[in-house]
Amino acid sequence: MNKIKEITINDLKFLKEMSDIALGTDYLTLDYFEKVINSPLYFGWVVYSDAHIPVAFLIAYRTSRMEIQHYLKDYSIANQLTENTVCLDTMVVNPNYRYKGIGKRLIDNAMLKFPENSFIMYAWKSKVGINMERIAKYYNFKILKEYPDLWTEDCLANKFSCPSKDGDCCSCVTVVYYRAYRIN
Repeated sequence: MNKIKEITINDLKFLKEMSDIALGTDYLTLDYFEKVINSPLYFGWVVYSDAHIPVAFLIAYRTSRMEIQHYLKDYSIANQLTENTVCLDTMVVNPNYRYKGIGKRLIDNAMLKFPENSFIMYAWKSKVGINMERIAKYYNFKILKEYPDLWTEDCLANKFSCPSKDGDCCSCVTVVYYRAYRIN
């Protein structure tokens, strides 16, 4: 497996195709990927196979306590959050390359880039389980809270096809994982 590299404009078509398959058509748009490339708050990395085909990517962004509370519509969690937080927003690994350590390599890369930050991840919980549970446990993320209908409104408004296939729209519970910064 080749090394991790920052996402460039040349990667966008492939990443869009990967996200459409993994997350549902148009959940991530080309505009979103362009924002990742052009915004100083966003960061994206891609891993290519030895055959020079993208097989995984991770998008992260800097966020704050206030932005997290606003997104979750929940101000009761303020005392559980630190101010300097990086959201591990979206990670996709091609199913043929899963369980080979690629996702861990991407998260290790993000954590090395932001050593003095806390981290947050949003996962979905469907009838089959939580999609990020294994990796969250590996990195000692704790469940901050679960939100039953956080993504339903977005799903309806944007006509997303839910990857959990539980129905026409997202009926998954959003699981918010958090790992506070710790001094070694």
